[in-house]
Amino acid sequence: MKRKSRDLSVVGSPEPRKVTVAVKMMNTTGRQRLRGVYRYIAEGHDWDVHLIRTEEELDENAIRQAVREGTDGFLVLYHPATATLDALKDTGMPVATFSAPPRSSHMLCLPDEDNRRIGAIAAEHFLSLGRFRSFGFVPDENELFWSRQRLDGFRRRLGREARRLMVYSHRPAESTQTLDEWLLALPKPAAVMAAWDYRAAQVISACRHVGIAVPMQVTVCGMDNDEFICDSTSPRLTSILADRDGQGYAAVTALDAMIDGQRPRIDPTPFRTAQLVVRGSTAPLAPATSLVERALAFAEENALAGIDAADVASHLGVSRRLLDLRFKQLSIPSISSTLTDRRLAEVKRLLSTTSFPLDRIAALSGFRNPDSLRNLFRRRFGISMRAYRGKSC
Repeated sequence: MKRKSRDLSVVGSPEPRKVTVAVKMMNTTGRQRLRGVYRYIAEGHDWDVHLIRTEEELDENAIRQAVREGTDGFLVLYHPATATLDALKDTGMPVATFSAPPRSSHMLCLPDEDNRRIGAIAAEHFLSLGRFRSFGFVPDENELFWSRQRLDGFRRRLGREARRLMVYSHRPAESTQTLDEWLLALPKPAAVMAAWDYRAAQVISACRHVGIAVPMQVTVCGMDNDEFICDSTSPRLTSILADRDGQGYAAVTALDAMIDGQRPRIDPTPFRTAQLVVRGSTAPLAPATSLVERALAFAEENALAGIDAADVASHLGVSRRLLDLRFKQLSIPSISSTLTDRRLAEVKRLLSTTSFPLDRIAALSGFRNPDSLRNLFRRRFGISMRAYRGKSC
């Protein structure tokens, strides 16, 4: 028998509606959607919620037990596995899930958020801050569909401005670079979007580890607006917030209608809406950036030719003192350090990919004295060049 949800102000209403709600409580998306569910209940809908807090808990036994206890329907606030969908289908109960094709007429698939739009929002924010020399994207480690879609939206928006995009890959078959090395290799100043806040926090941590200033050298944006993560990084993380509260509210409204035997009407707005929450990890490029940009571009192109800081200043038509001052104003390592970092990155690349003798690698990397390079390499990385090559092969 189908029962109406009751308003708590009505005397003699039916018993509370029993609903099983499954959510990944360790997941920011799930917690944000769950907030929308409880907002709906707080408005006067008398629901008795049985909360399942992990994906593993929602197995066939738990589903059967919920049916035996008289559940009126199931709300799954994530994309459930195939076996779970089959078990839900067999109940014949109203079911609402996210991002999963319905298996029967009593199952409703709610749309996922617009991940491509999320990627475009990050790109638009970066483009509004100034002219970065490069843009980067750090995907989810498992490269799930939402990560790929965010990358696609980010790439398309930057493509309209013909901007350079570099995508980090942790797959050994595609790249041997660590995240540290990838960030060092990005032409600065750079703007990096991470697929979600946890990865963005890793980017900021890696920047600190190798001495890259955030946001002056690399500006960083995440996704999820997980306040615990965003407020824990230094600087605090700029992030994108999807309307997941609205998504949860839309989901529970739809399920309530299904339990009443009605055809649900889904408001698409919360699934398309996202907003930027700006914090300290992104900032407009400073006026001094123009000179620094040109200095870094010249250094990037000519570091392996053995130039020094005086050569860079001479090329730009400024004094060495002014050049150093502009780098200091942007909290960027000196031009000498930049040249050294670029050369050492090339040394590591040649050690990993060629069998060239060490003296030749020194010359190809812009170091005039092979012995000085050997000492510098050991001081910087705590390992000899020969031992590094052995580990890389």
